[in-house]
Amino acid sequence: MNAPLVTFRRHLAMVPDVGEEEIVNDSLHEWAEGNRDFVPPHLERRLRAGGHVPGSNPSDLSPENWLTGFGVTRYELAGLQELYERCVALPVHLFLRLTNMLVRENTFRVL
Repeated sequence: MNAPLVTFRRHLAMVPDVGEEEIVNDSLHEWAEGNRDFVPPHLERRLRAGGHVPGSNPSDLSPENWLTGFGVTRYELAGLQELYERCVALPVHLFLRLTNMLVRENTFRVL
């Protein structure tokens, strides 16, 4: 059975979303804070509880593992995957642009 595309109350109950929690200033918090459109505080708490490392490829785990291990729905997972691809695409784009520039200037040789 596939995981739901929406967040049902039973999934939200996996990690309480009430009350103030101590803010942990680490790489996960900085990453989540910089990407609040994709990673709201309740998702940040679930990712922290599951031991998520920012910069890791979300597609390395199955949607079922994301749901059971982190309480992350397919919809939230799609947002995390989009965020990952945006972060990875920029350095690759810059590398390709620099390589093309060097090839045009004849300062780069392919061995």
